[in-house]
Amino acid sequence: MAVLKTVRVKEVQRLVGQLMFCARVVYGAKMFLRSGYDFIGRAGKMRRFCDTVPRDLSRDLMWLAKILEEYNGQAVVMNRRPVVRDFFAVDAAGEEAVE
Repeated sequence: MAVLKTVRVKEVQRLVGQLMFCARVVYGAKMFLRSGYDFIGRAGKMRRFCDTVPRDLSRDLMWLAKILEEYNGQAVVMNRRPVVRDFFAVDAAGEEAVE
């Protein structure tokens, strides 16, 4: 894989958008898009159309490329029991909940 030294901000915006769509399927991939959002925000504040690629963005994109090759659309079902919608509830307090 070739590593670019400079890139157009519009290309990164397009790529991060497409990867966000992929992150809905691949568990844990969304957290590696943060460097892309940081790059877009920094370039927008400085009003740049082209900028150098930070090392963390390059590293995160390489990781995502490896993961997306491995998880290529095959769904992994963690729990086979159907969720009954009427009884679904989440307790965000954890173990320290007040009863």
